[in-house]
Order: sequence, then C-alpha cells, then structure tokens
Amino acid sequence: MKVRFTSVTLGVLFIAIPLGLLCVTKFVSSMAQEAPQEKRNWKVKKVGPRRMGIKAKEPDSTNESDKIIEDQIPPRVPIDVEIKNLKGDSFLRDVEIKVTNTAKKPIYFLELSIVLPDNLSPAGYPIGFPLRYGRPELIKFENPLEPDDVPLLPGDSFMFKIPERNLEGFERLVAKGKITQAEVKRVYLVFVQLNFGDKTGFSTTSGSPEPNRPHGQPLLLFPILQNI
Repeated sequence: MKVRFTSVTLGVLFIAIPLGLLCVTKFVSSMAQEAPQEKRNWKVKKVGPRRMGIKAKEPDSTNESDKIIEDQIPPRVPIDVEIKNLKGDSFLRDVEIKVTNTAKKPIYFLELSIVLPDNLSPAGYPIGFPLRYGRPELIKFENPLEPDDVPLLPGDSFMFKIPERNLEGFERLVAKGKITQAEVKRVYLVFVQLNFGDKTGFSTTSGSPEPNRPHGQPLLLFPILQNI
C-alpha cells in the first residue's frame, strides 16, 4: 500500500520531531539533577606551621572535588597526630583527632585548634575551635602542678573532638546567616601549646622547647574566634 504525504502531514512531522527531542533532553537533564552528587573527599596534607611573613609549604595538587585539611603542627613537637572519621556527613561533628605522646616525658597540658580559614565570623575573623587536654591554668609554664592533674604518659593517646558548646555556637551563626560561607571546604589543624609540667614545653612562639621562660596566653599565628 502506498503512503502519500501531504504538505499538512509533513508539517506535523517537522513539528513533532523537534518537540520529541526537546522532551527527551529535558527528561535526561532532570534525571541528572535529581541524581545524587558525588560526595567530596577529605584529603589531609602535612604542610608545617604558617608563620608571619613565611609561606607554608603548598599542598600537593588535588582534585577539585577534594576538601583539604592542612596539618600545620610543627614536626619538632613530640606528638603523633591521626585525623579520623572523615567519611561522616557532618565534618565538624564527626572528625576526631587522635594524639599520641611521643616524648619521653608526660604531657600535662596540650592545646590544638581546628581553624576554618574561609568561614569568617561577623567580625571578619576565621572561625576556630580549641581542642584542650589538661587544666587550662597550665597554659602558663610557670604554674605549678596540682595533685588532680592527670598527665598523658609517653606512648599514651587521647582522642579530641570539637566541644558541643562550640559546635552549637557555630551552627547558630550559620542559621542566622552570619557566617560568610556555611560549607566547610578547607581546614587548618594548628598547634598552640604543650606543657610537660616541669616548666618546659613547646609553644607557637617558636615551635621549640622553651625552658624557664614565662609565658602568658599563647601567640596565635592569626586571629581566630575560639569561643563561639
């Protein structure tokens, strides 16, 4: 049987074909948008301490989908650091910092800080979360030990997590839109202070032992907002 195409039939075909292709394109596009996006991976890079006027070692080239944790702890500080639990949905709530005392002496006070350099406070400073082991008064080397002070013995480990009160403060600022960038994409792990309890230790002033030297509050390498 012969099929005859009239001008009307051809016109309908010319309209229907592009419309069909357009519908298919929109369907594929909508499916791509609804598909779950690839989860970004956290990469830990040991870059050493950042000092005023001295640029830290640049991290190795990474994939654009990676998120970066810069371990800026000076290599001379006698602790071994392992950053754990990086596959959770909430980095700040899930991350754990395992610290092992590799010195030959007990550690009575240790302070590190997790800093978010791209997440600025309303005052314009990077957000920081203090991680402390030991009695806060021992941030001063000259302060004496007390019977209740429990040291981290050589070879022993301690697991740090961000304190809940700090997390809640950060989340309130995010909810109010007062943080410049809500998503955490870059993190610094910073060393602040270590006290052996015998008036010696390490501090951010030099990253070297500082025996018999009075110290006040630690000198941070950049201003941070610690207690949100």
